[in-house]
Amino acid sequence: ADIQTDLARRDFTINAMAYDPLDNCLIDPFGGQQDLRDRLIRTVGGASRRFAEDALRMLRAVRFMAELGFTLDPGIVQELQPEMLGRISMERIREEFSKIVLSDGLADAIRLLRERGLLAVFLPALAATDIPQNRYHKLTVFEHCLKAAELIRPDLTLRLAALLHDTGKPHTRSISPDGQVHFYRHEAAGAELAQAALLNLKYPKNLARRVALLITQHMSDLNDQTSDKSLRRTIQRVGADNIFLLLDLRIADRAAGKALQKPFDEVGFRKRIANMVQQAPLSLDRLAVNGDQIMKALGLPRGPLVGEILEQLLDRVLADPELNTEKALLAMARTIAERGAMEHGASDCGAQD
Repeated sequence: ADIQTDLARRDFTINAMAYDPLDNCLIDPFGGQQDLRDRLIRTVGGASRRFAEDALRMLRAVRFMAELGFTLDPGIVQELQPEMLGRISMERIREEFSKIVLSDGLADAIRLLRERGLLAVFLPALAATDIPQNRYHKLTVFEHCLKAAELIRPDLTLRLAALLHDTGKPHTRSISPDGQVHFYRHEAAGAELAQAALLNLKYPKNLARRVALLITQHMSDLNDQTSDKSLRRTIQRVGADNIFLLLDLRIADRAAGKALQKPFDEVGFRKRIANMVQQAPLSLDRLAVNGDQIMKALGLPRGPLVGEILEQLLDRVLADPELNTEKALLAMARTIAERGAMEHGASDCGAQD
């Protein structure tokens, strides 16, 4: 096939140009160069025909709009048909959507996908969030999620978490007798929805789980007024690898919400977290005693009781790191074990009555 025939099969005019080194000229049969000047995304020939050949081109058009800041030709917008996208594999959709999510123009792009019905095909949980919030928020849930994603740095895990962090709100909305709107435990519902949605899009399981964890914890108290005790517990819940991601999400969520925010020493707070991660006993392996030491000191056999003792010791050390000494922990372990034995004995007596 000659070059003209080859270019005629391309998706968009800006991709349908070629350079002829022999004649030192640009081959541009469909006006791609002018469309570049005009910052316009236009199909080679009719959009309906190009999209019928490969419906993923609908997402590609929106992705180019988001990445390049170009305008979509009205003919393209008119032919964005959700029924056609349903024939495309989730893996291919995921690849284009990820590029949209990481682009500067993600908000306009995802807004267009929802308006044309395409978003509901592959991410119905986000498409369903166009509902009003309570009196503290001017934006709908959907627009708030877009704003949060815009404000956060272009990291795929973070942007997906920002986009999906409030997807539980339509499922948890309630109105109290005084007329106030509430979304109790929306973070738990949202985490479940987000993980299912990302797995459906064939994202890696570890990414889906990490996004779900961030969403579960996105209401955590994280600011420069947070107590050391509360901060240690939050780090322990999410892990040292995720605490700064959670902070990024929390800051974006707040910035995309209420108009008035309290002054926040973010740099100082990040340093405080970093010091705490390095120094504080935030996990079982940081305790001054281990399971073997507890078994030896208390004469306990290996079993679930030892694990329960360690968890309770960690809980107390999170509240007061000064307790993290071998002597103090073994004394507490003995008390915990004795109390556990007494409770176990009482339950046995109750079972015999």
